[in-house]
Amino acid sequence: MIKLLAALVKMQSIEDLISEKQNLKKRLPLQLEELEKNVTSAEQLVDESKKLIDNNIKERDKLDLEVKVNLEKIAKYETQLSAIKTNKEYKALSTEMDFLKESNNKIDDKILDSMDEEQGFREILEERKLLYQKAQAELDEKAEKLRKQIVQVDRDIEDYKIVRNEIAKKLPMELVKRYATLIQHKNRKAVVFLNSNKGCGGCGFAVRPQLLIDISRKDTLISCESCGRMLVDKELAEQEE
Repeated sequence: MIKLLAALVKMQSIEDLISEKQNLKKRLPLQLEELEKNVTSAEQLVDESKKLIDNNIKERDKLDLEVKVNLEKIAKYETQLSAIKTNKEYKALSTEMDFLKESNNKIDDKILDSMDEEQGFREILEERKLLYQKAQAELDEKAEKLRKQIVQVDRDIEDYKIVRNEIAKKLPMELVKRYATLIQHKNRKAVVFLNSNKGCGGCGFAVRPQLLIDISRKDTLISCESCGRMLVDKELAEQEE
């Protein structure tokens, strides 16, 4: 019976390793996904800055064109001044020219503001380019390592399962089925030790004194009266180690 109990303890210890590897298998792709998201996010910010600069330049080109059109009108009106015969017409044309000149002054101010804005956008763009380069470098550095880890974890899980199954082959079929059911329905814990309060290490249920004696004898298989997990003496695990 001691050998049988020790085998169950060994199977559970391997099951714990499998659980650790399976949890790692879930985390590793998330780490890789996070690195890829960082690159994508940084790239989007770079594109956003470039669009802001492009829009800024396009708007300034419109302002430049407006200034040019106004200057052409002013030049045209200046030519017409010499042919004007009445003060009223002269005054009206002069007023229109002054209006166009004032408009150009205001547009020039907008152009200067636009140029300052563009400079700010370019500074932000450079900062975002550095962030993108950093994110890409981190992805390049860690991605391949993470992918290899994922492959290795899969191999480790399969290797552990092979060892566990070899142990299971030497046990009674009914016991293996019971073990498998507990693993499936009891959070992958079929075999547990007593906790510090002399209770079930799986659910904490207090173990009766007589059962404590039976567990210490290591000559029979004891189950928790609450959760059904197999209760064994921790000395078996220490001996196994």
